[in-house]
Amino acid sequence: MTLPTEEVYSLKYARKFLRDLAGMKLMDIRKNARSIRTDAIARLRHYPADYIIDRMWNDRLEREE
Repeated sequence: MTLPTEEVYSLKYARKFLRDLAGMKLMDIRKNARSIRTDAIARLRHYPADYIIDRMWNDRLEREE
């Protein structure tokens, strides 16, 4: 079972992970492919399901009205 705090952390870390990955050179990605894959799997372990993300988005829209 994934806790809401773990989902939030996972979302934040996924953004950082993607920024870091986007800033890497292709050669560095190839050299570190195994650790990058391991890191991605770890982030997905607690990544929120689509229905949870949709609910968070809908809640945000309702607050802005």
